[in-house]
Amino acid sequence: MKLPTFSNIGNFFPKVKPRAERKTGRPFRVAQIEVTSRCSTGCVFCPHDALSAKWVEGDITFGTYREYIVPHLDLFGLIYLQGWGEPMLHPHLWDMLAIAQQKGCRTGFTTNGNRLQDEQNKKLVDTGVDLISISFAGTEAAIHEYLRTHSDFYGL
Repeated sequence: MKLPTFSNIGNFFPKVKPRAERKTGRPFRVAQIEVTSRCSTGCVFCPHDALSAKWVEGDITFGTYREYIVPHLDLFGLIYLQGWGEPMLHPHLWDMLAIAQQKGCRTGFTTNGNRLQDEQNKKLVDTGVDLISISFAGTEAAIHEYLRTHSDFYGL
């Protein structure tokens, strides 16, 4: 059996465009910004829980976001508000998303889904968030709820 080499794989690996051929205006595709280190669930695989005795919970202040992040938003195509915390716990999440959109960015975030209720779902639609990822810890309730405590697989 002959193993593939880079020369005979063909177009399997995309070709990186030279810098001069990249779209102008927004040199970076994505900025991931952790807006909070707080979370409403517990996950056996998460450093938030594994390091709970040393973990520092908190939010990026809205002032810090406006002063240090907003001036640079025009460098990015997508602003993704996510990290080890649950973005929907941040009191200014919707404001941050709206500002990024006003600066011409697409927006998105990853959530554990616990706060996806009618009011929040309406805000998602009204704000026009481009991308939302919901993190599941398994394909069955028993697995999900074992790995992600304080969570209901069916009710998220």
